[in-house]
Amino acid sequence: ELDVRRERAHLGWTAYDPRVWGTVVNAEAKRLLLGLAFDSGFGRVKLQADARNAHSRAAILKLGATFEGVCRRDQRRADGTWRDAAIHSILADEWPAVRAGLDARIAAHEGRPVLFRTPAA
Repeated sequence: ELDVRRERAHLGWTAYDPRVWGTVVNAEAKRLLLGLAFDSGFGRVKLQADARNAHSRAAILKLGATFEGVCRRDQRRADGTWRDAAIHSILADEWPAVRAGLDARIAAHEGRPVLFRTPAA
């Protein structure tokens, strides 16, 4: 979702194989996507997750995003129930620090291949 006039982008969900959760894969993907957004002149990138999804919310915070609040009854789920959305953002003036954090996480991985983990049952 892009709003060029207001310099806003919404980075939608990314789906990863559970075997790479907790690896460098999310940091690398978000580094590329956020870099593209801010290099393209966007001033704000929104990221959101189901308010009940603690795993996704923690991953967004680990990126360096700021939690803004919960938008209640935001979207209807496939089962017909309503979901609340936890809203986070990164602003252009925050991007250098966020980028440095992502770069450090990626560098700490030292180019090692991602080893698939066995997901918890």
